[in-house]
Amino acid sequence: MNAELKWLLLLVFGSVILVNATGLGHQTPTTIPAVVIRDGLILKAGPDIFLIESGHKRHIINLDAFTGKGFAWERVQQVDQSVINALPDGPPVAVLLKGSGPEIYLLDKGHKRHILTIKDFEQARFVWDDVRFVSDTDLRRLPDGPPVPPLTPVPTSSQ
Repeated sequence: MNAELKWLLLLVFGSVILVNATGLGHQTPTTIPAVVIRDGLILKAGPDIFLIESGHKRHIINLDAFTGKGFAWERVQQVDQSVINALPDGPPVAVLLKGSGPEIYLLDKGHKRHILTIKDFEQARFVWDDVRFVSDTDLRRLPDGPPVPPLTPVPTSSQ
């Protein structure tokens, strides 16, 4: 074996065991919980929570998005940051609202925040499928928050 380290991953009774192959007889393996990455999984590393969709991590940007999408805290699985870092970024998960007018709003801490332009919408990597159509009455009931700043992408993780 050459000078670079060789590692083996062994799946043993639901755990992944990380073993340095150069010193198999001389080291105690490190055990970490096994996680099978699949669509619909909700993962948490540090303060950030992600939805796994099409093999990508989608940052759930706020509590409004978490509860608005019907997620339950019991579904959240704590993982090491390295698991999150290994997944490619997808668009953020957000609750986006639209009444009868052209305006689209981000729901954030119970306030509606106007996304000023389509370019801003796209720059933030929002997804059209996340836009919910609501009555103008319901939209007016929400207090106004500051507009979403132009050309400010919503972070996909806290890396």
